[in-house]
Order: sequence, then C-alpha cells, then structure tokens
Amino acid sequence: MQTKQNLLDWDRADIGAALKKSGTNLRQLSLNHGYSRNAASNACSKPYPKLEAIIAAALGLTVEDIWPSRCEQRKQRNSRNLSTHCVQVHSDKADK
Repeated sequence: MQTKQNLLDWDRADIGAALKKSGTNLRQLSLNHGYSRNAASNACSKPYPKLEAIIAAALGLTVEDIWPSRCEQRKQRNSRNLSTHCVQVHSDKADK
C-alpha cells in the first residue's frame, strides 16, 4: 500500500522517460560515472544518495524534486541524530 508521501516520488518509468527525452538513460548514467550498469536503476527503487544526485543533475532537478519522501526521511534521521548528540553533550556538562 502506498502512502500519500510515496505518491509524490517519481516512478522509475517517469525518470526513465525524462532521461530519454534528455538524450540519455539510466544505464548510460551509471556507466558514464563509473558505476555498474544497473546502479542508477537500483537508485530508483532504494536510497543511493550519490546516484540520486547524478540522476537529478542529468534532469536539471534536485534530488528533493524527484524523491521528496527520501529527503524528508533523511532530514528526520539527521535531526534525531543531532538531538541525541545535543543531549549527550548537555549530559556531559551536567556531570562536571
């Protein structure tokens, strides 16, 4: 079942069609950047930040334009890690 957030992400077919219009494809992007032939295709279905950035650049877009839910998850994960770190730093000061 797809959530509302997942519906905002581009479908693999939409990404492939947009790349084709721009004169390339997922396989060419992978190979041109030194990755295995299926790497960019894999990035369409699971997070792969470096290849997400390559795909977005090839389309003249940002990663957030194509995969907003992934970017939101990363922001949430990073904010949790930051708040945990801040609590630790605060706890260390309280011990002194």
